[in-house]
Amino acid sequence: MGALASQEEVLRALDCGLLTAEHGDFGYRHALLRDAALADMPEPRRRGLHEELAAALRGPAAEIARHLRLAGRDDLAAGRLARAARDAAAVGAVDEAAEFLREALELRPGDPSLTVELAAAEAYSGRRVAAEEALRMTLELLAPSEHAERGAVHARAARWYSGALCRPSETMSQARRAIAELDRAEGVDPAQLASALALGAWGAAVTGRVQDADALLARLATLDVTDPDVACELANAHAFRALETGVRSREVLQPGRWTTARRQAGPHERGRFRHDHIHGGLQRQRAARGRQR
Repeated sequence: MGALASQEEVLRALDCGLLTAEHGDFGYRHALLRDAALADMPEPRRRGLHEELAAALRGPAAEIARHLRLAGRDDLAAGRLARAARDAAAVGAVDEAAEFLREALELRPGDPSLTVELAAAEAYSGRRVAAEEALRMTLELLAPSEHAERGAVHARAARWYSGALCRPSETMSQARRAIAELDRAEGVDPAQLASALALGAWGAAVTGRVQDADALLARLATLDVTDPDVACELANAHAFRALETGVRSREVLQPGRWTTARRQAGPHERGRFRHDHIHGGLQRQRAARGRQR
């Protein structure tokens, strides 16, 4: 409040009953008082105050975005909504993240940095069709010559195909596209390439393409990457590769290696980095092959 009004002005508003303060938060005593105060204020002044409040706030990005929209600053609101989406996704609120991103895209249509995040949010919400549509839009918005950006998008898709949607064939397909694009790009992040290789190896192992998995794992071994999410993806790939070739589970699931990688992994990776996930995936894999026979 100190950035918007003097202490005396705040105290007068509290004394006359216009405002109330609880636990350090200020607000109108009643919604009708707020509506009356706003209705009595000229539109330019109201917009200016919303912009001042947005600049002064240090709270949630979604709240700042609301004031920016009320101030008519949609250009700035889109960025804050994207930040609100990241904050929501970080705590697993993927439905809320998707809503923030859809609103941001209304303000900034055709922004691939928003559509790729929307694709991920839709995927982690289990909405495959919506995720694939957002993925398609993202790739259409990127030029064919933008190899690094296109590779990053395919790598993101491979990650959510392997985890949230659990579609090994699509994981392998997206990983291969990511690798192809990243190989043509300059200044590639090694962790990004390593992730695509690990995810591709996982997809290949799960679908019975052990030689393809080995080739990807061999290339990955030449990279010096310590990213914990990549360590998780790599452990999953090695586990499914070993299970595919008949190695006993206790030899695959080495306690120290797995516990360390899982503890260091990000939230999305940690959720699928479990022994029961591996065994369940192997059972589904064998059942699918039995139906194919």
